[in-house]
Amino acid sequence: MLHVTAGIIFNKGRLLIGKRRNEGNLPGLWELPGGKCDPGETPQESLARELKEELGVEATIGGLYTTVHHQWESGEFELHAYFVTIDTLPGSDTWHDEIRYIEKQGLRDYDYCPSDMKIINSLETDWEEYT
Repeated sequence: MLHVTAGIIFNKGRLLIGKRRNEGNLPGLWELPGGKCDPGETPQESLARELKEELGVEATIGGLYTTVHHQWESGEFELHAYFVTIDTLPGSDTWHDEIRYIEKQGLRDYDYCPSDMKIINSLETDWEEYT
């Protein structure tokens, strides 16, 4: 089973999301930043590495928020979502076409990857507890 990570990054009550490039898997959909775990890597190590590669930030990986299971035609994977604190705001992104911080009232204004949507649904309910 493939293991994938996602970072829940809040700043001033807003959540960081990224829009996938218009090429490859799930083009143009929005997601929480993160990526696939390399062999021998823990999900926390993977997430810190992915955030450094994609956003150019040093990340402190906090507690696990949730793990969701998702089935694709090509196989099954687990998406581990962690709370993350970053050292600076990302200035650019090498993976996404666009990144932005959104407020709770705009959470439903985006088309998310199906696996991320499961996390977004939970975050909408828990928003005030974590911001």
